[in-house]
Amino acid sequence: MRINLIPPEARPTRSSPTPYMPLLGLLAISVIWLITQFATASVVQREYEKHRQEHIQLRQELGEYRELPGRLAQAENERDSMYEKAAAITAITQSGVVFTPVLKSIAESLPENLRLTTVSLDYSARTGKILGYGDEERTDLEVASFLRALNMDEGFRQMLRSAELEYCHHAELDGYPVKQFSIILRFREPPLAELIEEDFVLEEGDDGT
Repeated sequence: MRINLIPPEARPTRSSPTPYMPLLGLLAISVIWLITQFATASVVQREYEKHRQEHIQLRQELGEYRELPGRLAQAENERDSMYEKAAAITAITQSGVVFTPVLKSIAESLPENLRLTTVSLDYSARTGKILGYGDEERTDLEVASFLRALNMDEGFRQMLRSAELEYCHHAELDGYPVKQFSIILRFREPPLAELIEEDFVLEEGDDGT
């Protein structure tokens, strides 16, 4: 049996955990708050990176869209050029005469920057006409090159005697300044007419002897 002789007021007391409970609770709340903030920051970072990648992709697509008008205009010019050449082909073939050499010469000799609007051929009148246009800076030189190429082409010269410039002057097309040109085509005489003329000359020679 043990007897404690220390007065009650002098006896040591055990510390109660009750005063530390608010501190522990605050610490737990802080830890939970930090974990929540970290998770939220991770989610925000992932969303930011996602939106940043989408923004980069949208900027790339926007750059491609900005190039579309130029590509579309180029495609429309090429389409119009093909339509004009097709119209020229139709006008030539509808005359009932096989103009394959002439058609080939026009298609191969036409400079890239010139546009044809009309090709008319009157075989009975032995004439034809080519109408077209081009830009103001290069049309003169390109028309001269076109004429030279036509007049030197063997296929062209089989049926046509010459291609001559009628005019090349300033004009406006849909509000844009251009240069319009007109080329006169002159057919050769048909082989039958040449034979008749030769026979006539021979007969005159026979009568004179």
